[in-house]
Amino acid sequence: MKFILVLMFLSVFACDNSIISEDGKLISNTVCKNEKNVLFDKSETCVEYSYNKETKTLNLKHINAGFNCCPKALYAEIVKEGNIITIEESERTQECNCMCLYDMEIEVYNVESQVYSIKFKEPYIGDQYELFFEINLLKEQSGTYCLTREQDPWGY
Repeated sequence: MKFILVLMFLSVFACDNSIISEDGKLISNTVCKNEKNVLFDKSETCVEYSYNKETKTLNLKHINAGFNCCPKALYAEIVKEGNIITIEESERTQECNCMCLYDMEIEVYNVESQVYSIKFKEPYIGDQYELFFEINLLKEQSGTYCLTREQDPWGY
């Protein structure tokens, strides 16, 4: 009986795609986007952000994040050190020989109204520019930052 309970416990947590962190977590992600996003071109990777001053929560939506077509699960590890917020994105497996674009929604906790540097570590950017930008929550509680990508899965 104990063996069955242990298996049930492990199966529940094995399916969770969030990495436990006091700094934040991945809230959701889309399935593979086959069609062009109506708001953002396929060759762009963007981050929309919004800040809730009352809850001290920063919401980040990474639009057109590149991963394998069959990842089983997507992950985001969020680390906040001083005024630098780093989001390291990863996937469980690469079961297909293709690439795809996804949107990922992330929450960062205990964020004060100040200037932050936001850095995304993406698994497939190759020698392209990192998604790295600054936000000033004292002046703007929401905004968008975009980069153009020229390699697969973002390529022209």
